[in-house]
Parts: sequence; structure tokens; C-alpha cells
Amino acid sequence: RELVTPYPENGEEAKFSIGFQIGLYLNGIENMPENYTRDIIYKPEVQDIIQKTSMYNKTDYDDLPSDMGVGPALVTIETADGRSLTKEQIYPVGHLTNPMSDQQIYEKYLKCSESIIGKENAENVENMQIVTKLTY
Repeated sequence: RELVTPYPENGEEAKFSIGFQIGLYLNGIENMPENYTRDIIYKPEVQDIIQKTSMYNKTDYDDLPSDMGVGPALVTIETADGRSLTKEQIYPVGHLTNPMSDQQIYEKYLKCSESIIGKENAENVENMQIVTKLTY
């Protein structure tokens, strides 16, 4: 439902491109906001994967309850030697039915915050208490 951009041209579109996501993974590029740039999108090895990726609607999932949230994902990779590899993920990591561990959440927080506030500050936030004083 969310991966609706087959050929991204900018970072915002790349967030919603399954081909880009697979291109990052297969090229060992971390799936992080700082890599959602035109330079990364247009790397020949990433573009190669984007161009080889196609999406289709699997009608088996059409009647899922609307309160389910995100829908299942089914990925099939056809290899050059003719093999077909398939993986289905009903709920993504982080969904209420497939929650992230506290350690996974902390690691994701560090990855997302270090480039903005620095490693030391990111690590210190965990130990910091924030006090707000209201004045009237």
C-alpha cells in the first residue's frame, strides 16, 4: 500500500519505492535517511535493481480487514540461473503483531539520531531527564 513509486527521482519518492529499497539492500547501502539522495538513487548499481523490479497486486490480499493496517508483502526473486526464491511477510517488523525489541528500538534511534546530534549526544539522551517548568 505504501510502496507506490516504481521509479523514484528524489529522496521523498525513494521512501516509497520497493525497487530502491531492494537496491539499497543488495548493494550493501544502509537504509537510512542520509542515503535517500539523488546520488544514491542514480547509482548505476541501484538503478539496475530499480529497473528490474516490478510490482503487482496479489488479489488474495484484497479482502483483508481495513483495521489491519499495512498489508502483507510477497517478494519473489528470479535468479539468472532460473531459480525462483519467494518470501512472504505478513506483518512488518514494528507492527503491533511483530514488535521490535527494546534493543532494536534503541539501535534504530541511535542510527537515526547520530548524524543529526552526534553520537555522544544521542547516547546521552537515554540517561537524560527532561524537566519542563510551566510559568503562568
